[in-house]
Amino acid sequence: MKEKITVTSNLEDLYLVRCFIGNAACRAGFGESETWKIILAVDEACSNVIRHAYNGKTDRNFEITVEFDDNRFVVHIDDAGSGYDLRNHRAPNLQDCIAKRKAGGLGIRIIKELVDEIDYQQVDNRNKLTLTKHLPLEAANA
Repeated sequence: MKEKITVTSNLEDLYLVRCFIGNAACRAGFGESETWKIILAVDEACSNVIRHAYNGKTDRNFEITVEFDDNRFVVHIDDAGSGYDLRNHRAPNLQDCIAKRKAGGLGIRIIKELVDEIDYQQVDNRNKLTLTKHLPLEAANA
């Protein structure tokens, strides 16, 4: 199954993204807890597109495509903003963030902890981030 949504770079459109991802994850067979983890990872990735790739400009678009089968749930995020390969991002020290009460800066760390695989490519001046979550065995065998 494959589905796509195009949203604007307005933070208010993240609601549409969360609904789109949540519905797809449920149909793929994830339970409530895993569905929320996927939603959070994709929300963080899309927030990064809006805030960093598009520098907060609200008049841009980007696409989110979901594909899933019996074994995996794959989310592709495709934008035309400035690129950043989050696979090479060095996460800040969590203890330092807590001690300094530093807000923000943990989104990529969250994404990395909530999905099983991350891929990033720049193709024809477009950023293509892929987040993959493997289906739990009981869902895959249902």
